Amino acid sequence: MLVIVAILQLISFHETAYKVGRFRRAIAAKRYESPSELPEDFVLYLRTFGTDVRASKFQYAEIDMRHSIDAFTEEEFLCLVLKRAYGEVVALGRPGERLAHPGAARHYAADEEWRHAVRTFASRASLIVIQLHEGDHTKWELRHLASNVPLERIVLLVAVHAYPREFIEEVIAYFPDSCNLRQAYNAHVLALRQDIERLKLGQKKPFLPTEYYSVICFDGSGRAQQASVNWGEGNFLTQELIEALALQKLFGLKRLPLHGTMVSGLGGLECCRLGLYKEHSRLNCRLTSQACMKRREEEAQGWPVSSYLEGLSCCPLCLKERRLMSSAQDLS
Repeated sequence: MLVIVAILQLISFHETAYKVGRFRRAIAAKRYESPSELPEDFVLYLRTFGTDVRASKFQYAEIDMRHSIDAFTEEEFLCLVLKRAYGEVVALGRPGERLAHPGAARHYAADEEWRHAVRTFASRASLIVIQLHEGDHTKWELRHLASNVPLERIVLLVAVHAYPREFIEEVIAYFPDSCNLRQAYNAHVLALRQDIERLKLGQKKPFLPTEYYSVICFDGSGRAQQASVNWGEGNFLTQELIEALALQKLFGLKRLPLHGTMVSGLGGLECCRLGLYKEHSRLNCRLTSQACMKRREEEAQGWPVSSYLEGLSCCPLCLKERRLMSSAQDLS
């Protein structure tokens, strides 16, 4: 009996730690009052508000219990990777919500203003990621994007289910410049069926992200490319996030590095805050700017490296950029 009580207390502790960590990150999330405040490079993330709820749940229970502090939600994983490669991820927030779900920065627009906000943000975003959904708002967004944005800047997120055929036919009609969007969606359905069969046979770990099962993106000619999630069997903290989130096709088309693990790929949340060269994917940084400078100072003085910096290194491209900025400041 005492063992059962101890286990329940441990579970309660980890779940509380997880919720506290998620609450802290939600409080720290950015808010943009107007489009003029947006950075030069940013990703527009379009989804239904229902997606917010599903993508922010206690998704990874088996692993979250052991790594409460690192237990990011699906939205956070997606935004952390996209932020490293494309810049800040911005989404329209639910009007009237007191606290946004952690992940994308939020901009709040009144009900009568959201279409104008989408038009404005989409015209400036370096990448637009939109969750497929049968709702009227999403259909309008899909039509607008297909008519006004180059296909190579659009990414379709496909949830872990098969959509009604009538809706998929509508979506295909929105994108007449893509010759194979139907085939790309059919590849999603096939991959989903295969994964479900493997789950039934016990050949696959019982983990399928609910909102980001497949990604469909487009090359310069409008040809659709599809990829599905592929979470590995190894340690959770060493997962290759780009592959695990089905972003390998997108990164391949953009000629960006395809690596980026949980530990070394994401780095600190404040990593790479300084402006960087376009060819730098921002996926290899292991240290924040402050920690990187501290390590360089300790090495230059011949001091022992702080224990929390052991085994970590500064990204060479980050160092190059920081040195150039430092030199420019010295000259001025």
